[in-house]
Amino acid sequence: MKLETKEDVREAFKICRKNYTEANKKLAFKCIQRAKWLKDPELEFDARDSFIAQAVFLNYKEEAISMFAKQIEYADSRELKFSQQLILLWSYKWIMSALPSFSDIPKERIDNIFTDFETRINNSRWPGKTVVFYKGYLAYSMGRPEEALKLQEKLEIGTSRDVMDDCKACQIDGSLDLLIDMGQYGRVEKLVEPIVAGELTCKDVPRRTYSKLVKLYYLKGNWEMAEKYDALAKKDMDEKLFKSGSYARMLPFWGISKKFIRGIEVIPHQLTFITERVSALRKFNFYLACTLFFRAMKLYDEQWTSLNINLSDRESSDVLILNDSGQYGTESLETWFRSMATKRAKKLDTRNGNSFYIDKMHKESQTFDEQLEQYRKNEAP
Repeated sequence: MKLETKEDVREAFKICRKNYTEANKKLAFKCIQRAKWLKDPELEFDARDSFIAQAVFLNYKEEAISMFAKQIEYADSRELKFSQQLILLWSYKWIMSALPSFSDIPKERIDNIFTDFETRINNSRWPGKTVVFYKGYLAYSMGRPEEALKLQEKLEIGTSRDVMDDCKACQIDGSLDLLIDMGQYGRVEKLVEPIVAGELTCKDVPRRTYSKLVKLYYLKGNWEMAEKYDALAKKDMDEKLFKSGSYARMLPFWGISKKFIRGIEVIPHQLTFITERVSALRKFNFYLACTLFFRAMKLYDEQWTSLNINLSDRESSDVLILNDSGQYGTESLETWFRSMATKRAKKLDTRNGNSFYIDKMHKESQTFDEQLEQYRKNEAP
């Protein structure tokens, strides 16, 4: 579309708000350039916000972080309108969610940005419990889950209605990863009751919740319930999108339950999206899940597999073994993915000043072996 006038640019915003697509991300960037040419700082602020939303939800979070710095400059140079204050703080929430995932962002910088975030939220008209939530989120992401759990206990999950709060369904869904990691399985089941009953829903929930429930019931060894939510996830998920976070929760269960074809279809597809720009945390979670998936294949004596992707040009690919048919050795795939996960775990732990992610690797591997043994016993005649 043509972007000649301010009205044209604002019409483009309406298009961008309808969906998150590569085309809309490019359109939002063009709006920024046009707003600059029109010498309209307010229009440029709105255009950057449109671009940041596209970048966040299309997983170009490093671009969103960089672009958001301009929003802060704008905010500090004038008195913001009511709507602009709200826009700025909502975008800031997205940035705070993204920051700890990137291991190359120093802890001191994250702490300083959080201090600024805290000040702006508390000085706004809508402080609510936003600061407590993100303090807990950072603690969890940066390897301090016990601290995160204590902070989470101060929140009324799924009940708060403050302006800066996510919807009730998203509040519950956003609490689940920490609770599952901390073994709070009963609390998770209680919290998700209104979601699975269809009483609390939104655009993303329960779609985003199914994979978490697959992980919950895999860890509990409740194979029937894990199968139930795996089927719902499969029915609903759009595999054209980059959903490594959801797949990372389900891949270990797929390995245990011998859904090898499904995993071998998904893994190469997701790897095409995992480029240099993708955060260390997202890579760690996905690589660890792939490690466990191929560990299952190996333990089920599936020695070779075909992957529709060339891994020879990837880092550490020298450990990969191929046969004459071009199939990868599953044990070598397990080794390769473990080395990739370990590298990211070490980077995150070094930045965070603890051993949380290396410990998580050991813990999840041990749990996987235990659950696999239990599953095979249940299968035995």
